[in-house]
Amino acid sequence: MPAMKRWLWSQSLQRKTILGMVLVGLLPLALSLFLTYVEERRALREITGSNFKGIAVEVARKIETQIMRGINEAQQLATIPFIRAAVKEANRSYEGRESEKIKAFIEEWKERWRARKNPHEFPAFVNRIATNYLVDWHAVRKSDYLGILVTDNQGALVLSSLPQVRFYHGDTEWWEAAFQQGQGQIYVSDLTFDPSFGTHVLNVAVPIFDQGRHQALGTVSIVLRRDSLFRSISEVTAGVTGHAMLIDVDGTPLICPVLSLEQHTANPAMVTAINEERAGWVHVTQDTHGARDSLVGYAHLRIPETLATESFRGRQWLTIVRQNPQETYAPLRQLLVKVA
Repeated sequence: MPAMKRWLWSQSLQRKTILGMVLVGLLPLALSLFLTYVEERRALREITGSNFKGIAVEVARKIETQIMRGINEAQQLATIPFIRAAVKEANRSYEGRESEKIKAFIEEWKERWRARKNPHEFPAFVNRIATNYLVDWHAVRKSDYLGILVTDNQGALVLSSLPQVRFYHGDTEWWEAAFQQGQGQIYVSDLTFDPSFGTHVLNVAVPIFDQGRHQALGTVSIVLRRDSLFRSISEVTAGVTGHAMLIDVDGTPLICPVLSLEQHTANPAMVTAINEERAGWVHVTQDTHGARDSLVGYAHLRIPETLATESFRGRQWLTIVRQNPQETYAPLRQLLVKVA
């Protein structure tokens, strides 16, 4: 073999040997990086998911507390003697009247309520002592409550903490559910837009029972501001982009501090995953903001009272916590850069 060919062959062999050694060294490194990535990603998901679950539980407990405070205060008002007396007096006005005559009687009082000279003042025929008590109660809770209403056994208004309300409520879902044909039950509405208040409200209504708690005499309704629930949700964050939301079990968004409700998407797989009774977290292919490969913490609301089946529109509420995946996995990317 000529000297030149031997030299070229020798150089080629050296290059192949060096390349083989490099590849042999890189293979364990690549495998190590891959295993590190998989393990760190799993650990990051576990830690972040557990954190999101904890935040979701915290927000759910806050909302439960606000709703329960409304229920408890409505029940307290329903037991005050002069409020119950005002309702019993209103009910006595129907005694001896047939159904059609009761309707005509209510229409007459409805017209008198409407015919007030000043709609921002109470008419002269209301019970002033009981009305002033409700007005004072409302003033203390004004940041959370829009109004307090007391009705009789026909749904007609007996007392109110503000004069700008309708007189007859017997045809409303909240009254029918709370009065329940005289049986009485606790009712909590869905978040709905109320044109009389010009905003979204949550209606909490309870029955006023007789002394022996055998028969409902009327109802007490406390109208809560949606904003009070909004504050409980918006005050809690997870990093820069993480936040809590209130949704129902169908995935319908009720409150989100970041996007308008119309901009949300209800991913069926996510809705199914978060419908577990116990609080937890899940990895979803797409969350309510349309982000992919996202972690979502969730917790169902637990109201420690037996509610009317119509409550919450028949759908359970839950809180969820999500974050932009770019922020969620940022520590993992930084770790890989350092290791590499």
